[in-house]
Amino acid sequence: HLQAGRDLGFAYGPLGFAQISAYSPGTYLWVLAIRGSMLVVLGLFYFKLLRRLPIAYLAAVAFTVVAASSVSKDFASGAVPVVATLVLFDDNVSVADSAGLAFLCGVTSLMKFTYFSLIVAVYLMTTLYGALRRRAYPIPLALWLFALVLLYLLAGQNLSLFWEFFRGSLSMATGYSEAMQSYGPQREVYCFCLLAGTLLAMFAVSELRDRGAWALFPTCALALIVFVSFKEGFVRHDFDHQRIAVPWLIVNIAICAGWMSRRRINLAAAALLVVAVGYFFISIAGPAQLISVAANKLSAMCELAENGTRPLDDRYQQALTRIRQEAPLPKVTGDTDIYPFE
Repeated sequence: HLQAGRDLGFAYGPLGFAQISAYSPGTYLWVLAIRGSMLVVLGLFYFKLLRRLPIAYLAAVAFTVVAASSVSKDFASGAVPVVATLVLFDDNVSVADSAGLAFLCGVTSLMKFTYFSLIVAVYLMTTLYGALRRRAYPIPLALWLFALVLLYLLAGQNLSLFWEFFRGSLSMATGYSEAMQSYGPQREVYCFCLLAGTLLAMFAVSELRDRGAWALFPTCALALIVFVSFKEGFVRHDFDHQRIAVPWLIVNIAICAGWMSRRRINLAAAALLVVAVGYFFISIAGPAQLISVAANKLSAMCELAENGTRPLDDRYQQALTRIRQEAPLPKVTGDTDIYPFE
């Protein structure tokens, strides 16, 4: 029940524990429930967006999404903003779609402030688009705000401290570039920008053909998503952050390529998907590594089914003991500020 913003200042929000792949006995069942429900709802939206594709194309998109997601801790969260963009810019958004997105976007918003700011922008753009083009009521926005407040309270947070959480997170986000900036190989930056720019150009042309001048709205939303993914991976340019940005972009390319081919096969989008998958194999994870990751996950599931959480609990206690030995804390009376990263 630490209060985000007052007791805890971090880049992650009140549900951030559900995104990071770290075991803790008190939150493990919550992590399984949150991740599992997210994957189910996200899978339903994938099916809704891509069900008209030929089976071979659908299998290629599904393989790409699963492969890219398997090597990133942002396995589902990064796909939520682009799914929300494609669904909410549809001219026939049902209440069920809005409710499902409200849950997905509510959970994702409270996992990490990067996603919070991105989802706010997507909802504002889609709401403005609906109001100007269709005179639609802002039902999706209202449902997301309701879900956000409900999930914030369920996470043990005090609603009166929400502004403190928002202000602290915004302050940390705006100072991130200056505080955390590091440099990596320029070739990786160029490759990312080339793929991202090609995706945006193809998406803009496809939307322009379908919507005319209204294509500006979804194109700007996708451009913002791509920009934030770039910032996520290349402000602090190291391998760990590249493993967030590149899979995020690859998943977005796969979803958008399928979306652009929902009526007829878009050969340019299909070619971009092939190039993106090739770049992923070269820069992030080859087939051998993906097989190893899949084998490790299967082994972990079998171990969990056979032994429960006892081995995890033992390793957790060993880790706590090692931390106490490596970083002993003096006895503290009264309040103190803790900066937990060396």
